[in-house]
This record gives sequence, C-alpha cells and structure tokens, in this order.
Amino acid sequence: MGVLDNSQSSEFDPEAALAAVTDKTNKQMARDELKTRQQNTVNAGKMKNQLGKLESENELKNQRKELLKAVGGKMGLDKKQMGKVHRNQMLTSLSKLAFLTVLVGCELDMVGFGMAFMSYWQLEMVFVKVMLIIGPTGYATALLMYKLFSERCFDTPPDTSQSHDAAFQLPGAISARTNTSTSTTVVAKEPVRVCLYHAVPVLRMYLVVKDLDKNDVECLFRANSLSSFTLGTAQVVGMLFALIQGSQFDLFMKINVGSFCINWVITLMYFTTSVPGRIKSSVENDAMKYNSTSHLTTEMARHKKLCTDCARNPSDRQLAKNLEAWQATQTREIEMLTGVNIDEELKAANGDDGHGDDFMKFNDLELMELRRFAHVVYNDQYRQVAVGC
Repeated sequence: MGVLDNSQSSEFDPEAALAAVTDKTNKQMARDELKTRQQNTVNAGKMKNQLGKLESENELKNQRKELLKAVGGKMGLDKKQMGKVHRNQMLTSLSKLAFLTVLVGCELDMVGFGMAFMSYWQLEMVFVKVMLIIGPTGYATALLMYKLFSERCFDTPPDTSQSHDAAFQLPGAISARTNTSTSTTVVAKEPVRVCLYHAVPVLRMYLVVKDLDKNDVECLFRANSLSSFTLGTAQVVGMLFALIQGSQFDLFMKINVGSFCINWVITLMYFTTSVPGRIKSSVENDAMKYNSTSHLTTEMARHKKLCTDCARNPSDRQLAKNLEAWQATQTREIEMLTGVNIDEELKAANGDDGHGDDFMKFNDLELMELRRFAHVVYNDQYRQVAVGC
C-alpha cells in the first residue's frame, strides 16, 4: 500500500503545469510590452528631435529667403524697383505697338494719296497737276540720290554677323566706312542703311514678319518724313485749291485728309519726341532679354547635368571640380553685373548670428534666382541707356 501511495503522489498535475506555463508567458509578454513601450518612447523622442530639426531648417530657409530679398534689394531690385521694371516692360510692349502704328500710317499715306489723286487731278489746275507729278517724283528721286551718293548700301540689309561675342550680338550693330558704331569721335551720328522694304509701299509689309533692329525703326521714320515733305506737299496743294475753288470734298479726299493728318503726326513725333528712341530701345531690349534668357536656361541645363553626373559618379573628382567651378561662376557673374559680393553678404549674415561659416548659405537654385535678378537689373539699366541721353 505504501508503494501505491508514493506512485500516486508523483503523478503529473496538468492544472499546475498549465498555470506555470501561463504565468511564464504572462511575464514574457509583460517584459515584451515594457520593452516595446521603451522602444516607442525612444522612437518618439527621435521623431520629436527630427521634427524640431526640420522646423529649425524651415526657419533657416525662411531666413535665407529674407536674406535673398535683402540681397535682391541691394542689387537694385526691391519692391519699388520691381514695379518700375514692370512698368518699363509694359512701355516696351506699347513701343512695339507704336512701331506697327507707324508702319500702318506710312501705308495709309500712300493709299490715301493714290485714292485722292484723280480727285485732285480733276480740279483742272495746272499747278495742282504739276505738284501731283513733282510729289511722287521727288520721293523717288530722293531715294535714288541716296542710292547713288551714300557710301552705305541701299538694297542690302545691315550685316550684323561680325561680333566678338556672338551670344550677345545685338541687332543694329552696323558698321560703315565713314561712320562706325565703334567710332570714338563725339560728332559721329547713328549709321543708317535704307533698304527697299523701308521705303516702297507693300514691300514694307515685310517689316511685320522681319526680326527688327533699330535701323528698321530709324529708316521707317525717315521714309515717313520723306513722304510728308514730298507727297504731303502735293496733298496740301490739292486740298487748298479744292477749298479755294469751293469744290466739294469727295470720299477719297476725306480719306486723304485723315491719312495726311496721321502721317504728319508721325513726322512730328519723330522730330519732337523720344518715341523713336523708345521704340529702338524696345527692339534692343528684346534682344537683351532673349540673350539673358537663353544664357540662364543654358546654365540651368548645365547645372542639372553636372548634378546628375556627380550623383552617378560620386568618386569622380573632376566632375566635383566642374560643379564647384560652376557655383563660383554664379557668384562672380552676380558681382560683375551688380557689384554685390554674395560671399561677403553671407559672411556678414553668419557673423551676426554666430553660427559658423556655413550656417547661412545659399543653395544653387537660390543663387540662380539672384543671378536672374542681376540680369533683370542690368537689362533694365540697359533699356534706360538705349532710350538715349
């Protein structure tokens, strides 16, 4: 019996074993949960630190934007100056419209004279008929004399292919044997080359599609003035004698009166206002804007290529040097165009904040924005000079 009791007492107790396993599992789960909470706390702290760092970087970025605006203002492109630039751009657009108005006025003068020619001829006044012949003859004779006695070519447009820097070749850079654009004499006048499409009706429509230069503007105004003093004189004589005779003005004569007035308004505008100079400056300003835009877009494409090449070949030292050279070119170009030294401005900003030399530093795109500002300032100043003294 004693042996049987001992064997029963040593039998397996499933409930006790289950309780032991459950207790062990609960303890392990509690340890895992505590470990997870600790890890989450650490991760939350890291995330908070990262968020603080991002907020600090965003604040620094905003400060750089303010510095960017301040540097832009020092370059001469503050809010007031930007408004002035926008107004100048609007005036440039209006100047282009003014050129087309002058072109239409020249054509209307010829059309009006041709329409009223028979009306004046039918006045049966010998003097009027003589003037109707002398007017067009004088116009053609003046152009023929220009061709014969001028040392500049009459029927060939100016050659602007020669330049030390083809990328910044401006239209209208004309050279002549007796009067060159590079002449140092103080009495040299603007060189002009009259072509057939400047003076001949209908052919003038070529100027609508042609790439204009300031020579086209000057020649068109001169052709209009010549028309005023030749055809215009014949028209005045015809109008006066029609009034003296008491003849009724027909529709063609009324149209001619309107075209005559438009023609003389353009002539007076040429001799007494700065409108021709503004139109010329708008032509050259367009060339400057195109050259600047082309230059900056080319530089942006070059920067992108350098960045992608450096990313693909991080161990290539030559590519890194090329990128650094491009970055140095940006700051030098800004300084040359505006006189503002970006490096000195950054040093001053870093010194004021006391965060080290690299605390306040423009990235490449921010420098590119300043570079664009520099071209805007320079082109606007060029436009003011091109209008004339």
